[in-house]
Amino acid sequence: MNIKIKFKDFFSVPNLISYLRLLLIPVIIWAYCEKENGFLTVIFVALSALTDVLDGKIARRFNMVTDIGKVLDPIADKLTQAAMMYCLLTKYELMLPALVVLVIKEIFMTVTAIMETKYSAQINSALWYGKACTVILYAVMLILLFFTNIPLWLANTLIIISIAAMVISTVLYGIHRIKAVIKAKK
Repeated sequence: MNIKIKFKDFFSVPNLISYLRLLLIPVIIWAYCEKENGFLTVIFVALSALTDVLDGKIARRFNMVTDIGKVLDPIADKLTQAAMMYCLLTKYELMLPALVVLVIKEIFMTVTAIMETKYSAQINSALWYGKACTVILYAVMLILLFFTNIPLWLANTLIIISIAAMVISTVLYGIHRIKAVIKAKK
């Protein structure tokens, strides 16, 4: 089996940065829901996004990619995205279906990742369409968090785009993982 979990990997610099992202989640919710400050919320989300880019660059540049990081990074992404959607639920009704799609997508992704890991004996990093989906989700959420007086039709259009990105990403990952499982079984 190729999965390697070492105690020291929990404390690698990229993984410590991912923990910071997890700690920013309640701060994001506090800034939006308690302080009702879109600008402050955007600053915390931007900081979270910056740490997301930073942990990946450091991990690859300094050969610090770990199996823990391959799991921790997407968990931090998805929890941050869910937190932003939760915040925006207070203003945009269409955010509820987006949040439901995110939850269904992540359940599907978790189940198929477990299947792929079981048969291929390795944990794979995110693929380009997953990263593209994350960029689209962050962009849409940041726009909606920052521009508080955006017309509803435009907000709903952006939310629909984010839903489409999640659906497309899920389908592409599903195809990829099913092929990986079939290949690993041979």
